[in-house]
Amino acid sequence: MSQVSTRPNGLPDYDSPPLTEVVMGVQFSPLQNLKTTHFHPFWEMFKSEYPDVEEHPPLGPSFETFGGVNPSIAPNIRIDFQQTPALPRVWFVSEDKINVLQFQKDRLVHNWRKNQLPYPRYEKIKELFSRELNRAGEFADTENLGGLKINQCELSYVNTIQSEDHEDFLKNIHGKIGNVFNFLNVSSDTNQEIEPETAQFQFTYSLKQGDRFIGRLYTYVHPVVTSEGNEALSLVLSVKGSPEGEHIADALVFFDFARTVIVKHFADITTEKFQKSWRRIQ
Repeated sequence: MSQVSTRPNGLPDYDSPPLTEVVMGVQFSPLQNLKTTHFHPFWEMFKSEYPDVEEHPPLGPSFETFGGVNPSIAPNIRIDFQQTPALPRVWFVSEDKINVLQFQKDRLVHNWRKNQLPYPRYEKIKELFSRELNRAGEFADTENLGGLKINQCELSYVNTIQSEDHEDFLKNIHGKIGNVFNFLNVSSDTNQEIEPETAQFQFTYSLKQGDRFIGRLYTYVHPVVTSEGNEALSLVLSVKGSPEGEHIADALVFFDFARTVIVKHFADITTEKFQKSWRRIQ
C-alpha cells in the first residue's frame, strides 16, 4: 500500500452523502503502566477541543485473523482473571458534540458525528486524527508507558438512508427497499415482481494484497427509526485489519486503503437513482 494524501482520481464522490458518522480508530499493544491518574493529564492535552468527559466500559481486544473461524461469527467470550479493576474507556467530547475522542489502555478512536454542518470529508478527519495519534504517542513516551505499537485499524462509515429525502423513489423505505440496493432488485420464476419489504443482513469480504491477508470489509444493513421518528435504513461499511507496520504512518496508509474500499463498495451496491439523489459528482 502506498501513502495517499489526497483524494484518488476517479473515486466516487457526492455533494450530499447520507453519512451520519465516521469512525477512525487504532488498537495497540496495551499500555501496561497506564493508571487512572494518567487520564487527567491526557485530557489536559485535548481539553480545549474536548471540554466534556464521559466514562464507558472498555472495549475488548479484537483481531482480524485469516483461517479458522471467522471472527464475525465466532462467539465473543472473554474470561478475565486480572486482579485489578479494568481501566475505563474515556470519551472526550467536543462542545458541539460533533467529535469524540475515545481513549483506553489499548485504543484510540475518533468519531465524527453529523449535525447541521456538512460532512468535512475524509481528509479533514484523517488529518485531525493523525495529530491526535501523534500527541497520544508523545504522551505515552513522556510518561514511560511504552510506545504506541499499533496492531489493528478500523475505518467505518455509518449511512442513514431516509425515505423523506427521496420521495420520488421511495414512498416507504421498507416497502421499496430494492430502489436502494442493486442486489435486491429480483424477480420470481413466474416473472412476477418480488417486492422486498425490509432488510437486515451482513456481508463479509476478505481483503488481500498479493498473498497477504490485510483484513475484512463488513457490510451491515438494518432498519432504524431516527430521532425525529422517521423510518430509515442504516448502512454501515467497516474495514478492519492490520497495517503493514506498527507505526502511526502505517496506520494512516491503511486508512487511505480502507477509504477507497468503502467508497467503491458503496457505489457498487447502491442504485443509480439514489446516487443521483445524493448528487454524485464522479
